Amino acid sequence: MSNRLTNGTNQATAALDPDRESVGIRLVSEPAAGMERLGFGLSKLMRIPSRADRQRLLDTVYDQGIRHFDVARMYGLGASERELGTLIRSKRTQVTVATKFGIEPTLATRCLSSLQTPVRWFFTRLPGLKAAAAETRQPLYRPKRFTPDSLRASLDMSLRQLGTDYVDILFLHEPMPGDHIANELNDSLKDLQTQGKIRRFGMSSTANSLLSLIEQYPGLTPVLQFDNDAAGRQINSLPLPPHSSLFTFAPFSTALPVVQTRCEQVPSVVKNVAERTGVDLRSPQEQIRLLLSYALHANPQGMVVFASTNVHHIAAVTKHVRSELIGDDKVRVILEELGLLCIDSGVRMGSS
Repeated sequence: MSNRLTNGTNQATAALDPDRESVGIRLVSEPAAGMERLGFGLSKLMRIPSRADRQRLLDTVYDQGIRHFDVARMYGLGASERELGTLIRSKRTQVTVATKFGIEPTLATRCLSSLQTPVRWFFTRLPGLKAAAAETRQPLYRPKRFTPDSLRASLDMSLRQLGTDYVDILFLHEPMPGDHIANELNDSLKDLQTQGKIRRFGMSSTANSLLSLIEQYPGLTPVLQFDNDAAGRQINSLPLPPHSSLFTFAPFSTALPVVQTRCEQVPSVVKNVAERTGVDLRSPQEQIRLLLSYALHANPQGMVVFASTNVHHIAAVTKHVRSELIGDDKVRVILEELGLLCIDSGVRMGSS
């Protein structure tokens, strides 16, 4: 694969490496122009206290043209899948859904999931209560289990919560080096694929964890999901198999504070970037556009997943995708000025 980024939204969207599978999941209703490269994660959804507001946020995501949703059994103490199920009930053929197994809420946690909205409300207003609750150290989740039995039990629960009879992608959730992954797991996943309960499967974890897992478990690499952002450029460190479809996540959470701090502390950076590229990094929207442009260019035929509880942030992200990304050459220059990329070092911005 070329080490250069593709130029702009159209090329980034259309770039297909003949040696690597594209995401390859077809929809009856195609996403809005440009949105086929963008997915929405539900990891933060239950931070919104009101169920009505949560559904409004998911409706906004859908109305903005995003058609891929990423969830997990553990999100929202086991409640996020049910929330997504409400959205997709009448839209199942128009969306793709990825969920995960391996990290399960305990039975007590699942029973309490319906109470998390008032609990979060109290914690917000009474920080001392939150600190006292944290000191009890009661586990919210069971120890990770990647076995055929836990796979089937978790998937069956996910399908019930989502109100569907299949998921498009099933990920192992945050496997790490040293975790026990049963030898029979690959065959079990293929059986579920044959049964039509899952369409594809793979691993979702940090890039650091996948670094060794990719080589250790090659049968679990049809789809890989990992963190990648302009500050870390994690995609460059991974020995990515040519057949793997790539999903990256968290383009903003770590990199945005880095960019903001650099711009505030070194005003000359903002001046140099404006002179060399015409991009005004004083603008928070331009900072977001920069990080989104990097993420999409760095994974030119894959998908970028982001999470947010702010409808204005969601609208801003989708607007950038629909309109115009910052070109790859300009992204390189900006990251160099920010001290995040040393051109002379030969660091790649795209995947290997």
